[in-house]
Amino acid sequence: MEKGDKKLIVKTTNGSFGFDEVVVTVPLGCLKFNTLQFHPNLPQNVSQAITDASYGRLEKVFVAFAAPFWERSDTDASRGGDTYPMFTHFLRPTYALEEQRSWTLEMLALSSTALFGDHAQPLLVFHLWGAAAAHVTSAIASLTPSSDEYYIVIDTLFRPFYSRLPNYKEDRPDCAPTAVLATNWQNDALAGNGSYTNFTTHYRGGPLKDDPAIDDGVRAMRHGLPERGLWFAGEHTAPFVALGTSTGAYWSGEAVATRIMERYTLSSQVQSNLLEECRNW
Repeated sequence: MEKGDKKLIVKTTNGSFGFDEVVVTVPLGCLKFNTLQFHPNLPQNVSQAITDASYGRLEKVFVAFAAPFWERSDTDASRGGDTYPMFTHFLRPTYALEEQRSWTLEMLALSSTALFGDHAQPLLVFHLWGAAAAHVTSAIASLTPSSDEYYIVIDTLFRPFYSRLPNYKEDRPDCAPTAVLATNWQNDALAGNGSYTNFTTHYRGGPLKDDPAIDDGVRAMRHGLPERGLWFAGEHTAPFVALGTSTGAYWSGEAVATRIMERYTLSSQVQSNLLEECRNW
């Protein structure tokens, strides 16, 4: 990406293209891995902000069933509630495989009609990170999600957890997963080999005063380089309340679009109409 004669030149494998303004929306991980090359280089405050920002390694595993066997029976419902609690936290499970006993992970059940209405599904979603996420992504890296081997790997790793749920019986057909799927962001270069922005404590391991000012870094990326017509948008430039979320990514795009329109002195009404048209696409 180069600065040309009053234009930004974007060079790709399919040719070069000139623009007045460019909004860079690639994931933070891609910026950290220098997937894009900028000429001239990004200023120190922006490049340092990209270096200092921490990119998460969260992964998700989805396990679907024919029916939500974990739901309480009608006789149990009279004792309070008609569904299994939506959230479960597993802490260092001694009943799991040896390599899993240091894991900490979360599980969400998406089967409650009270919470999800017509969208309720007999589906369990596991959130994992750290060693657990690394283990799962390594185990499935070379496998095709539609293969039997992929199913066996995922089921073997997560049966120790879903088998702890109420009403589980190994010989019951509805207790066997009908489908499994895991994200594989750590092995996905287009996702920046990670999930989304997070904040690690004592990033450099030294005294607190030596740690980077992550909030200043986010502001630097959010500000971009308007003097070069170069802007950044995505969950890593979102308002602080929505960092690391798809909502935040959307908001950041709206914010950049508004600033670009202001550069061309478009009226507030024109800006509002254009943004509304974008929302309706």
